[in-house]
Amino acid sequence: MTGGSGGIGRAICVAFGKAGWRVGVHYRTHAQAATRTAASVRKHGGTAMLLHADVRDSKQTQEMVAQLVDRWGRLDIMVCNAGAASGTLVLRAGAEAWATVVDTNLTGTFHCLRAAGSVMVAQRDGAVIVIGSLAGVRGTAGQAAYAA
Repeated sequence: MTGGSGGIGRAICVAFGKAGWRVGVHYRTHAQAATRTAASVRKHGGTAMLLHADVRDSKQTQEMVAQLVDRWGRLDIMVCNAGAASGTLVLRAGAEAWATVVDTNLTGTFHCLRAAGSVMVAQRDGAVIVIGSLAGVRGTAGQAAYAA
């Protein structure tokens, strides 16, 4: 579960925990929140491990998936939920802010799909869920990079 430290990601992690699943709780910057998510997964009957990576980096993403597979032997579901947003209008946005959003939301998902996909093809089983929102389909003020 990328972006497992809060919001939708946390809720999905906990739901998987309630179902007795093993959950990889990914985070990039919110270690304490991810730790709380993992504790909640365990409290509700699941097993959890923390996975630190920047999904914008292909190598880190591959290493994250490999770490999970090394520990648990397989990857059943990859939930691509890591996301970034910037409430800045295009004419005021810098290239770095734009790149952060696009590289996290689009390229990060691509890296996760490739890393998880290669494992799932090898094990001949698995599923992928990509989380999106209406803001990605129907642009709103200040969210051009998010909807890209």
